[in-house]
Amino acid sequence: MSKTQSNRRVAKDPSDAREDARGRSGAETAYDLILSSLQEGILRAGDRVREEDIAEQLALSRTPVREALRRLEADGIVEHRARIGAIIRELSHTEVVELYEMRVVLDRTAATLAAQHGTEAEFDRLHDLNQEIAQERSYSARAAAINHQFHQGLYRAGRNRFLLESARSLNNSLLLLGPTT
Repeated sequence: MSKTQSNRRVAKDPSDAREDARGRSGAETAYDLILSSLQEGILRAGDRVREEDIAEQLALSRTPVREALRRLEADGIVEHRARIGAIIRELSHTEVVELYEMRVVLDRTAATLAAQHGTEAEFDRLHDLNQEIAQERSYSARAAAINHQFHQGLYRAGRNRFLLESARSLNNSLLLLGPTT
């Protein structure tokens, strides 16, 4: 393992994590914060994820954190290694290629469904986001965020819950490639 996550904090501010947790279970909070830490680049592929550290940072018991890690393992984000514990998965070249092949399929389907079911307001918003990203001079974190908003809007305009769930799963896997993917 090339990297270890032992000193980096999952949540920027534990009090913010508790604030965001209103109405959600501890496991949901831990799950969401680990994913957002991947999205922000705080956690990266190969990093160790210590149950005790996350529980302490979020002021939770270890049980909901363990539940979140199991869910992340089922999603293919985390894997357990003997004598090491939970780590953020590293994707092979083949897996990266397969992810992008599926992204093309899902984006094409989303665009087709959005064309059939989208509203004028949704099309205007997608157009605005497209213009905004075209003005970016480099592919930065800001450009990645705009791109993410564009794709979320496209998928929502398609009005297909199964497509949305497939996109969520695929996007979670793409988080393993870094925050600007």
